[in-house]
Amino acid sequence: MASPDLELEEPLISYFLFASRFVVPISDDTPRERFPFVTISLIVLCMLAFLGQIFLVADAESFMDKFGLVTARFFGVGLMTFMFLHTGVFHLVLNMLFLWLFGDNVEDRFSRPGYLIFCLSCGLLAGVLHCVFNRGSTIPVIGASGMVSGIMGAYLIFYPSAYVTVFCWYRTIEVPVVLYLGGWFVIQLTSAFMSRNSDVSQVAWCAHIGGFIFGVGVAYFKKLQNKPEQNVN
Repeated sequence: MASPDLELEEPLISYFLFASRFVVPISDDTPRERFPFVTISLIVLCMLAFLGQIFLVADAESFMDKFGLVTARFFGVGLMTFMFLHTGVFHLVLNMLFLWLFGDNVEDRFSRPGYLIFCLSCGLLAGVLHCVFNRGSTIPVIGASGMVSGIMGAYLIFYPSAYVTVFCWYRTIEVPVVLYLGGWFVIQLTSAFMSRNSDVSQVAWCAHIGGFIFGVGVAYFKKLQNKPEQNVN
C-alpha cells in the first residue's frame, strides 16, 4: 500500500528528538485491578483497521483523505475514524504499546462505558485542537496518540508515585512517572513551538498537547469527586 503525505500522531518521535536514544517504556509498577476489556478492545480495533488498510484498500491516498482528519473538511467521518488508523507497523506498535502500558490502570478508575467515552473524547479533543492550530490544512492526520496522550495525562494524575521501567541505551532503568510523563509533555510543548516556526514538522504536536491536557483535567476532577469528605468536629 503506497504511503500518502500524512501528518502523524506518533508519540515516541519526541523521545528520539529528545535523547537520540531508543527509549521505550516496557512496564510499570502499578498492578491492575481487573481485566482491561476496553483497552484490549481498542488495541484489537486498531490492529484490525491496520490489516484492513493493508489487504482491503487499493487507493491508500483516497482512503486516508476520506478517513483521516483533514482540517479543511473538519465536519466529516474522519473526525472519529482518524484515531484508529496508522501509517505503518512501527507507528501502530508504538501507539499500542503506550495504550497497553498506561490504559489498563486508567481503565480501573472508570466504569467500562465511562472509560470508552473518555478515550474517544481524548482523541476527539486532540483532533479539534490540531485543527484549531492548523486551519485550512489539507494534509490528513492519522494515529491514536491523541487518545493515548489523554490516557497518559490521566495516568499521571491517578498514579503520581508510580515508576515506569524503560529500555534505554541497551539496558532497563526505572523512572518516576512524574519525570517521565512530565518530561514528555515539556517536549511536546517545545516541539510544537519549534515546528510552528520552522513549518517542517509532520507530527501533530498540538494533538498530543490537547489530548494530554484533557486527560489531566478529567482525571483531576474525577479524583476530587472520589476524595472522601473529612469529618468536621
